[in-house]
Amino acid sequence: MKTLSTFAIGFLITGGLHAQIALDSGLVAHWELDNNALDAGPNFFNGTAVGPVAAEDRFGVPASAYQFNGTSDYVDLPTVFTTPPEAVTFSAWFRVPITYPEGKLIHHADKGEFSMYTDSNALVVAVHLGTDLPNGWIWTSQKFGNDHWHFAAGRWEYGQSLELYFDGVIVASVPAPDMAMMDPGPNFLASLGKYRYSGVSYYAGLLDDVRIYDRALSNAELDSLNGNFSTAAPQQPASTGVELFQNQPNPASSSTTITFEQPTAGPVSLRVYDLNGKLLTELENATLPAGKHSYTVDLSNVGAGVYFCELRSNGSVLTRKLLVE
Repeated sequence: MKTLSTFAIGFLITGGLHAQIALDSGLVAHWELDNNALDAGPNFFNGTAVGPVAAEDRFGVPASAYQFNGTSDYVDLPTVFTTPPEAVTFSAWFRVPITYPEGKLIHHADKGEFSMYTDSNALVVAVHLGTDLPNGWIWTSQKFGNDHWHFAAGRWEYGQSLELYFDGVIVASVPAPDMAMMDPGPNFLASLGKYRYSGVSYYAGLLDDVRIYDRALSNAELDSLNGNFSTAAPQQPASTGVELFQNQPNPASSSTTITFEQPTAGPVSLRVYDLNGKLLTELENATLPAGKHSYTVDLSNVGAGVYFCELRSNGSVLTRKLLVE
């Protein structure tokens, strides 16, 4: 059996999810790390890459993430705050190898000090409050499996809490006292990939889409950044007989058709994401009969760029790049 459905994806993008989730609100900096350290946010806090090499991102797009070697690679950044913030959210996509040293993914140390780092098979987020005392740090952590992609965010608010969002869930939280974030002074700025104070704690692994906000993002906003992206190890669909065909035409301008085939009846999820992993639309979420199923997507209100179609069927997860010009 073959079915054909038509969807206007542009309406969903402009009138649905993105109208509710304002991910530009409070954005201070966004380093996409697409083979450069330029800031895609509103303030142009451009960095300088020292050593990291371009690598595939979580979607398999070449030169869309940075690989750090754990010994000398880092990105030098300017300070992003003029005064210590009263709330901050800092997030990143990362992937580490089977074995790796303790290393800083993010370390901001001027006009407010906070960091995200790997340590003993755990990810740690920390903020430095009050004066320069041993008990000035508050932190929380989460154990994780390695050698595949994870999304993590630290969220701190004055007098409230420090929380760690990890792969779609708030996994850890500690109370925050009524103390401002420490200001180490103008001699310390920020970096990705190493401890800012000296050449130690170099990060080994992949890093992508680093963001800093001057507010505490909501759970819904963090979910949108996470994008329901599957962080499990890649699945091999060959044995299931499920096939997701390349959309036609590709690249597309006004519309494109997505077709897949499943050998037996079963539940199906068919979704489209953007490069940041944000869900744009869900084309199907139902139990469908065996056979081919096609969906024509209206792209007239979609900006040019790279998108991804994800199919979940019969235990398989398959993706295809969808190019809009």
